[in-house]
Amino acid sequence: MVNRFQKTSKKHQRSSEKIQTPFFRRPHPMQNPSIPQDWNVYFSRIGDAPAALRINLALIEVAPLAEYPQHVRVSMKLEQTNEHGFPTPEESEAVYDIEDQIDRLAGNDNIPAGIVTTNGAANWHFYSRDAEAFAQVCRTLLTQNDRVCDIKISEDAEWSFYQEFLYPDRYELQAIRNEQVLRRFRQDGDRLEQPRPIDHWLFFHTEADLNAAAAKVAALGYTVSDSGRIEQEEDHPSYRLQLSKNAPLTDIDNDTWELIDIAHENNGDYDGWGSILVQ
Repeated sequence: MVNRFQKTSKKHQRSSEKIQTPFFRRPHPMQNPSIPQDWNVYFSRIGDAPAALRINLALIEVAPLAEYPQHVRVSMKLEQTNEHGFPTPEESEAVYDIEDQIDRLAGNDNIPAGIVTTNGAANWHFYSRDAEAFAQVCRTLLTQNDRVCDIKISEDAEWSFYQEFLYPDRYELQAIRNEQVLRRFRQDGDRLEQPRPIDHWLFFHTEADLNAAAAKVAALGYTVSDSGRIEQEEDHPSYRLQLSKNAPLTDIDNDTWELIDIAHENNGDYDGWGSILVQ
């Protein structure tokens, strides 16, 4: 049985996305250089509480790894939290130190998959080939640090918890990609709230699907900049729809989620967006 929570997609719960803290932007060290890494953060909700999930997206490329069949969840109660149940700046420093110690204990026998912070607790998730030993040293460490902890071990050879819970859904994944682009715009001094032309690209397998999607986006105020068949590898969508709409970048999550839905309703894929810098 896999330990799991009930997570609500960011598409349906936007309140947590405005909670910004450096704690969640921290890169995660890895002891095993053979494991791919792409650490990112997204916000969601677990039950009624906002949650921050910092996970290694790159594990989706290799999961499951047969030699790491056990899921270990190391949960630690936070001693100082803000109104959202997240650590205060002072508590963050203490959690950093404990996390570094846990990572050193993990070695090559345990792969960190993600950290979920919610409702006054930090929850580290690992895949292990020696879960009992790892759980014991983690319990000793947290006890020595006078921390309240709860450690659970479950068999999860298919890495279902990682793939079905930790890994973001299509909306959360798009929000991650949006934030990566927005971060570069902010660094360049962009005024995100100012409307500007934003281009979007969607791909479809048939002309009929493209036309159906084009009709739907036109009703939402998009202009079709380009459409038609393109040369693609076999089994790849071969009809491209390029759209444009004047909008502020502060609306980019809602706009992209809307286009994701339209693409999927018509057997297609949303492929991203681009825009100009407004200073």
